[in-house]
Amino acid sequence: MIPVMGILHVHVAYRPFRIGWCVRHGHFEDFEQALRLSHTLWGGRNNPVIVIDDPLAAGLVNAFRLDTLYPISADDLVQAFVGRFPHLRWPGIGSGLFEGGFTSFQDISRPLQRYCEKMKPGPNTCKLYTWDQADPLALVLLSSLGGYPCQAAVGTDYGSLFRTYIGEFPVVIKPNSPFPPFATQGVTPSLISSYDLVPEHPPGSPPGFYVGDAADFSDLVNFWNLRAAGVGLVFYDHVHAERLSKFVETYPQIMEWAQKAERGLVAFAVIARPGFDAPQAIQLGKDVEKYNYVATTEFMLGLASRAPLMYFQRSESSLASVDEQRPRSLVSIQLPENPLRDDRFSNLRKVIVSVYPGAGTSENFETTLWTPFIPELNDYYREALSFAPQLEQVRSERAGVGIIASPTTEAIVVRELPKTELIAKIFGHVGLKAEPSQAGRVAGRLVTQMGGLSGCRVFKIAGVRALINKYDPLQSFTRDEAVQVIGQTDAVKGKDKFRSYEELNVVPGQDGKLKPDRVFDYLLEKRVFRAGLSLRCLNCDLEFWKPLGELQTDVPCEYCGMQFNITPQLRNRGGWAFRRSGLFGRQGHQEGSIPVALTLQQIDAHNGMRRSLLLPAMNVVSGCPSARPCETDLVILMQGKSGKLEIGVGECKENGEITNQDASNMAEIAAAFPSDRFESFVIFSKTGTFSAEEISRCRSCCTRGKSRVILLDGRDLEPEFAYIRDGPRSNIPTEGASLVDFAFETEIEYFKD
Repeated sequence: MIPVMGILHVHVAYRPFRIGWCVRHGHFEDFEQALRLSHTLWGGRNNPVIVIDDPLAAGLVNAFRLDTLYPISADDLVQAFVGRFPHLRWPGIGSGLFEGGFTSFQDISRPLQRYCEKMKPGPNTCKLYTWDQADPLALVLLSSLGGYPCQAAVGTDYGSLFRTYIGEFPVVIKPNSPFPPFATQGVTPSLISSYDLVPEHPPGSPPGFYVGDAADFSDLVNFWNLRAAGVGLVFYDHVHAERLSKFVETYPQIMEWAQKAERGLVAFAVIARPGFDAPQAIQLGKDVEKYNYVATTEFMLGLASRAPLMYFQRSESSLASVDEQRPRSLVSIQLPENPLRDDRFSNLRKVIVSVYPGAGTSENFETTLWTPFIPELNDYYREALSFAPQLEQVRSERAGVGIIASPTTEAIVVRELPKTELIAKIFGHVGLKAEPSQAGRVAGRLVTQMGGLSGCRVFKIAGVRALINKYDPLQSFTRDEAVQVIGQTDAVKGKDKFRSYEELNVVPGQDGKLKPDRVFDYLLEKRVFRAGLSLRCLNCDLEFWKPLGELQTDVPCEYCGMQFNITPQLRNRGGWAFRRSGLFGRQGHQEGSIPVALTLQQIDAHNGMRRSLLLPAMNVVSGCPSARPCETDLVILMQGKSGKLEIGVGECKENGEITNQDASNMAEIAAAFPSDRFESFVIFSKTGTFSAEEISRCRSCCTRGKSRVILLDGRDLEPEFAYIRDGPRSNIPTEGASLVDFAFETEIEYFKD
């Protein structure tokens, strides 16, 4: 039993698997089998067909966010393609989809039962269409209306099961007969396979027509995959225009009613594969706005990447107990009631429990519960999250993590992930070796000592940084001297520089304007400085400093070792003497940690609740044996608004110069992250100001006309938010800002020409 140290709100949803059916180009029988198998599964209509010979194949596997791959045939090439994706290994009980007439996933028996309970099946709405297999539109009909495999192939007569729940309403479509006008609006196998499922978001394209050749393998696969991506399409082949005419005329009316368009118009897509010579004039109905698309590679991958996952029900908020008495907190998540628990085969059938816990459970700077969407890390996520018992398999999701379990599972216990280990795995995924540097370890401890990134806000104050730099670790100073440095006066303008910091929310529970003496108290609370006494040895007459914790009546001299009574020296003493403490008691300005912490804090302040990882310095080297290692002062990973991951690496300095080598190193690291999944950025920050030469060097990191450079100087790091510049607030959001936003503001502020 996990002791409850805290409570976390998480969101939980149950969903079916998204399976990619793997076939070879031109194998029509395998394609037909894939479609029939799809209609036996609840959610199967959203399972794409992956043609392994197609250059798009691997891209579609990633874009559709598949959970697993299934080889339709035993073809060696198909099996080899599936083997290229070990992170999507088969999660079923056996090696096949059906074992002894039983499937490891939720089949259509449950949605059929639900439909029968909620609706009253009748002959006007419920039809099981059949057609001649020699019909030239046979596969178009199968893709559009659905159909089931024979009992001998899977062990279950799904056609009979459909008729048992829905009723005996068969309709035969004869060869060369017209396509039924309202066929897709009835209760068909296609509808049942997606019945009562909730999409995570609307589809990425308006409904419309796919214009192609009903005998062309690529057109049939494209049509099915676009529908699997959630796009409401019907197939149009001008060779069969007479058979399809009634359906073509009624479909826009159906969509207009479904969308409840305010102006009585429906935006339609007309989609065709590149090079297809279709008639220019297609009658799609009256008062219809047409959008002509050509299904290029980018178009197909773009739609697939926006294909919504389907859920058995909407996500529910759930309470999780958090045990923070470990280096990596344990989180016990109580699962809401599963809609499939009353299934008599629920112990054997697998579902995916999608858990959305946010960025983490606490202010712990070193661990997180966020699992960035990199499916290749599925096995690492399973191993790192597992506590007891071990998780069976895990699937990376954009919003959280999918855990494979049975519907009867009532609770899941997971561990937080070590951030540095996670970042190292992500860098390794793109061929880079990364590990925490000495400077990174120091910066991490500094942030932890300050109570997290929010505690580092105190370093925004120039006087605080000046106080830390003014005295070396062996120099002492009085409280009055410390307060004077923190609240330094501008000798030129004759006004107090500290006034610009009075509104900063630095000290917890701060009431009213911030004052230098309260800032110094806060630094003492965080053990940046410690108090002691300066004493003079009665034997060697040398002065030394003794910290408060080591004071007693008799103390030894740190030079000659003689013990003497210090009480006579306490007479008329004006006050305590202070020195830098802990990490701040090191020579070398804490390995440059303060500008790193300030940069991370400022980006975190704009970030809000966006999922992110912010870490200090890492040593990075590419996989090339002759590669030269370099260091990035920080690593920032965010979930971008576009769906891609945003990765930022950078160089942070106090007043040092950004060199050509610095710019070259950061650009090289950023370039290693592929653009299909990452948007990479280079960050340069200084507590001082950038020279024109430095700005030019930093700008050189922009490639292919893309703004991917972020500059932050003292004017951006010291205020509450960046890019205010003594004028109106910038366009960058103060909540939920992404690295794209920072790069855009940099373009405006620094690269105006």
